[in-house]
Amino acid sequence: MLTFIKLIIICFIIIVAFSFFDIDNFEPFFLEDKGGFAGMLQGTMIIAFAFVGFDVMTNLADEAKYPQRDIPRSMNYTLVICMVFYILVSVSMSGMVRFYDYEGETAIPKAFEVMGVNWMTYFILIAGFFGLSASIFNCI
Repeated sequence: MLTFIKLIIICFIIIVAFSFFDIDNFEPFFLEDKGGFAGMLQGTMIIAFAFVGFDVMTNLADEAKYPQRDIPRSMNYTLVICMVFYILVSVSMSGMVRFYDYEGETAIPKAFEVMGVNWMTYFILIAGFFGLSASIFNCI
């Protein structure tokens, strides 16, 4: 249930961000002072580390009825779902505000702050706090 609530919150963030979407924010697509195409490739290599937690699925193989079939399927489905959400969030944020205007650890709330949507900034920070708290309590 908590995962479903988190996905609804992410969908809400994506919808609000797309309501401020401006295609001109993608020009120029590669910034030469930020590394150009090579800088983009470095970023894609780093983002792979955001896909953590998949080792939990292999630990659950003992509980699966048909682990040879179910574990690879579940990992592939999870990777595709995560990839779709990562792409939607990054495209919506980059379309809302130029990506170099909101650098930092809290980039998504900062993007909404740049657009003047302060209520969304607070909503994201509060939702992030409760989402991380729920994840920590699940590990205990």
